[in-house]
Amino acid sequence: MKLTAKIVSLWMVGTLIVVAVGSFFTVRHDVEVAHEHMRQDAAEIGATLAPLIQDAWRTSGEQRARQLIADANRQSHQFNVGWVWIDRRPADGNVPKLSVDDLQSLHVGNAAFVEERDPSGRGFLHTFVPVAVPGVSTPAMSTSGDELQTGAIELTNSLDRLDQIARQAIVRIVELGAVLVILSAVAAACLGVWLVGRPLAQLIEKTRSVGRGEISNPLHLTGHDEFAELGFALNLSCNQLAAARERLRMETEARIAVLEQLRHADRLKTVGRLAGGIAHELGTPMNVVLARAELIGLEGASETSVASAQIIKSQIQRMAAMIRQLLDFGRRGRSHKETRDLGELCERTIQLVEPLAKGHNVTLELREPGSPVHSEIDSAQIQQVLTNLIENAVHAMPQGGTVTLLVEAGPFHSANRTDAEGNAHARLVVEDHGIGIPAENLAHIFDPFFTTKEVGKGTGLGLSIAHGIVHDHGGWIEVSSTPGEGSHFSVYLPLTTDRSANERSDQASAEAAVPQATSSL
Repeated sequence: MKLTAKIVSLWMVGTLIVVAVGSFFTVRHDVEVAHEHMRQDAAEIGATLAPLIQDAWRTSGEQRARQLIADANRQSHQFNVGWVWIDRRPADGNVPKLSVDDLQSLHVGNAAFVEERDPSGRGFLHTFVPVAVPGVSTPAMSTSGDELQTGAIELTNSLDRLDQIARQAIVRIVELGAVLVILSAVAAACLGVWLVGRPLAQLIEKTRSVGRGEISNPLHLTGHDEFAELGFALNLSCNQLAAARERLRMETEARIAVLEQLRHADRLKTVGRLAGGIAHELGTPMNVVLARAELIGLEGASETSVASAQIIKSQIQRMAAMIRQLLDFGRRGRSHKETRDLGELCERTIQLVEPLAKGHNVTLELREPGSPVHSEIDSAQIQQVLTNLIENAVHAMPQGGTVTLLVEAGPFHSANRTDAEGNAHARLVVEDHGIGIPAENLAHIFDPFFTTKEVGKGTGLGLSIAHGIVHDHGGWIEVSSTPGEGSHFSVYLPLTTDRSANERSDQASAEAAVPQATSSL
């Protein structure tokens, strides 16, 4: 409606200007015409009286001539008729206010016109018609001694009627202009609301609906003007946006499904590699169980039997914990985040991959923090990330060595992530002293299927999946490497500050894990 108001305002202003200019010239023309008629009437009356006065003056004298002027003044209801001298100066100093041009016009026999207004604002038109009369000499006059003297008949007419006509014309024109302005404003408002306001309001509401994400309701605008074309284009854009949104949803779901499949495939690959090590690790506890069982059977219920029973129990719990870790690590499903101690998670991961490391003559070393570091994570997924990083570190040291794990509490700063500023994060570090990563490969290590390993020894999905898991947890991975000196991988995860509650949750989870694992055996 603001645009409609502007259109109406401009229409009214334009109408007022046109009416005002037209009224001004109309009134001025009417006044000039009336004024010209008044002059012509005065000049005609003066021209009629001039020969009569001149003849009476010549034959009967000045007194008779002035009597005629007085009679004419009494009979005229429009003009005041009087006599003035042009060449003589009266003793009383009553000289008409004539300019040099007016005097010259009178001397050549033409009438002169003078307008004036009194202090009250009333206007008068003085018409002077020249008359040549015989010269006289009286005590009241000073004469120049010429035979003929030039006088003039003065006809004075009030301009009140002319002013009244002008005022009435102005009033009529103002009234007419007001009516025109009102009618124009009403017409412009109706047309503006109908042709501009309604479609523009619908377009604005449609735009706001699109901004809110509501793109299903099409816009209906009739006509063939620009607003209808704009509405059609907006509907077409909404349809295209809806189609693009649907395609994006389907692509996102497909990508999530593929990502979950890749993660599960990577878990299965890791489980297969670790199965041999786990089986070897379970061999020793099983032998101990058998030996202690034989002792119990031989010696009966003695003190040694009690000790053997305790050892059997601890070894069974150890086997149950290892099997439970393996089952949790291989389970496929959505992310189940819980508050966990990252140091404890690193210990569990080291226990899981230690047989693989020993087979490559590699030692796994954990530098635990002074106090527990908690984060809300899916322990199976983060364990998968650590397993991939440790496995890569082990393969990067063909001559053996030490892989160091470090857990720290932030805050930390990242040059590539401004959103990490001011937020508390925990850092998991996996460091090796192996062959390192060339600079040209460092920018591609997180790309899917990118690998520098031999065929059959790597799929190129481990680091890509690890990167996705950490990103889903609200963190990021940084890597630095020097060829020939080793690599340094840092995993940043959001830090949880409520440590006491988290410790209680971890303790309850650990106590519940052993009976479940034992019962599964």
